[in-house]
Amino acid sequence: MMAKTDFQRGGAQDLVEYMSRDNDEKVALKDHTGRELEPEQITAFVERSEEHGMERHLILSPDPDAAYNEQELDRGTRRTMSAFRSDDRLATEYVYAIHADHENPHAHVAMTGPEQDLGMDKHDITYLREIAREQFQEPTMLQARAPEKAAGRETLAESEQEREQRALQIALDPEQQSQREQTPQRDHTGTTSSTDREQHPDRDRGHDRSRGGR
Repeated sequence: MMAKTDFQRGGAQDLVEYMSRDNDEKVALKDHTGRELEPEQITAFVERSEEHGMERHLILSPDPDAAYNEQELDRGTRRTMSAFRSDDRLATEYVYAIHADHENPHAHVAMTGPEQDLGMDKHDITYLREIAREQFQEPTMLQARAPEKAAGRETLAESEQEREQRALQIALDPEQQSQREQTPQRDHTGTTSSTDREQHPDRDRGHDRSRGGR
């Protein structure tokens, strides 16, 4: 499961326009109930985002080997967002679109709301990915549709979780943190789903919104 995010100050007009097209084909923008939005409802969402002065973009991309269809992507997205917002983000609202015309189908989500409720750090992104993996039932789907690859994916997920737990322990341990600060560190870049400002390959926020794909 890939879960990525970035945010931008200002309204969500550009984001919803980008989300509403997939490989030059128009796709539906939907609300939290799964109902397709009318143009005036999209306009109202954009206006509220302008009032808040901030929007957040989420991308949920389950393992392509699980072969999710559009309805399964739709259902998994709404379940993920319901669980993610249930804790301390109830003041936020979102719209979403499914980009299924790809080798790697995925969902785009536009959120807006009070700035304090839209903030996310790397631990929030890890939490979002874990929720998405559960709500999309990714292990079960992989086991059913690609059993030969399911074991490897499970091992990889466990390894990533162990690395994140070790990093969190070090961050919370002053002695280990001090030792790390005294030891020259290499510049590790390219973490695929734990960086708030990471740009998704198909969408450079400042340059080209026209490319599709995962």
